[in-house]
Formats: sequence, C-alpha cells, structure tokens
Amino acid sequence: MGLLALQVLWTRDSEIAMTIAKRDRTIMKRTNQWFLDLLNNLIEVTVKDLTKYARIKYECLITIHVHQRYFIDLNIYLIIINYEEYGK
Repeated sequence: MGLLALQVLWTRDSEIAMTIAKRDRTIMKRTNQWFLDLLNNLIEVTVKDLTKYARIKYECLITIHVHQRYFIDLNIYLIIINYEEYGK
C-alpha cells in the first residue's frame, strides 16, 4: 500500500510541477526539494530497529524514489535548457 501511495503522490506532484513550470520557473526545483525531503525521511526510518520485511519494504521505497528523483532532475535540466535555447 505504501508503494502505491508514494507512486500516486509522486505522479500528482510531478504533473502539477511540470504543468506550472512555464509560469513558475522555480516550481520544479521546489518540487525536487520536497521529494528530497521525503527521501530523507524514508532513509531515516531505515536506521531504526525494523523487522526483515519492514526493512525490505523501506529499501524498495527508497530505491524507487531515487529513480523517480532522477526523472525530476532530468526534467529540470531539460526545462532549463529549453528556456536558455528558446528564451521562453
């Protein structure tokens, strides 16, 4: 259930940020920071005493979230390049 909730949350926030990016040039960076804070919160949980199943679950969530952050970083880069090339 946690994975599904994380995916839905990430998708919603990413789509909103990409939609607003033309009007607000800082939205992608703010969204990326919010995702980084979420990732750090997930990482903090792993230093606690967890069952084997809980640890695997959190490791999976962290791995997926790292890949999602890569996607956001790539989009930020592409938006910046697009603005610099076309002045939009």
